[in-house]
Amino acid sequence: MVDQSKLLEYLNITRIKHQQEYAEKYPNLAPPQFSINFGKKYGKVIRQSGSSRSVHCFVDLSNGDLYKAATWKAPAKHVRGNISDDNPPIFSKDFYIKY
Repeated sequence: MVDQSKLLEYLNITRIKHQQEYAEKYPNLAPPQFSINFGKKYGKVIRQSGSSRSVHCFVDLSNGDLYKAATWKAPAKHVRGNISDDNPPIFSKDFYIKY
């Protein structure tokens, strides 16, 4: 089972990185907000910008693996990283994934 503090730390890092990116590149826009919905197997990280919502990524709750979203309800097949990594991937609007 994933340590909840690691999951919240990843969510906070993601939020901070997006705030920095928006301050630098899009100073007139508000940065997106992030939340997580817990399912049986995955946590769905939701990115909300204004009234628009999208799946930022999925987190496997058993081991912390990060997955790109295939649909609103399901992750893609391949692991993109882990929240426990020293430098976990941050999914970003411009680069989609940063390592």
